[in-house]
Formats: sequence, structure tokens, C-alpha cells
Amino acid sequence: MAQDWHPEIVKAEIRKRGETLSALAERHGYKKGACTKTLRRHWPAVEAIIAEFIGTKPNLIWPS
Repeated sequence: MAQDWHPEIVKAEIRKRGETLSALAERHGYKKGACTKTLRRHWPAVEAIIAEFIGTKPNLIWPS
């Protein structure tokens, strides 16, 4: 069974593309901590935002 990406990998992928978790959340109308919370808890709407930004699908980042 595939494992979820480690949160640091997700954060690194976002930073490599010139963005921060806080800025990404705010740009989509969420509070600053929304993307950070998604790294610890299931939140499909924000997972979709992160995955799209990284250029993949949410179920590849979070298969669980």
C-alpha cells in the first residue's frame, strides 16, 4: 500500500514553485493555516488546491 507523502516533501514542492503554504491558502480564500492543517488532517478541498499547484492529483499525495 502506498504511503502519504511526508509533509516536508509537500512543503518543499510548494516552495520549489515559489509559493508558501500560507500564501497558497490565502490566494484561494482560506485562512493562512488551512494548507498547514491539511498536512495533518484530511481536507479534500484544500488537498485539491495543493495537488493542482504541485501538478499532480490529491490521491497520489494522500493515498490513505
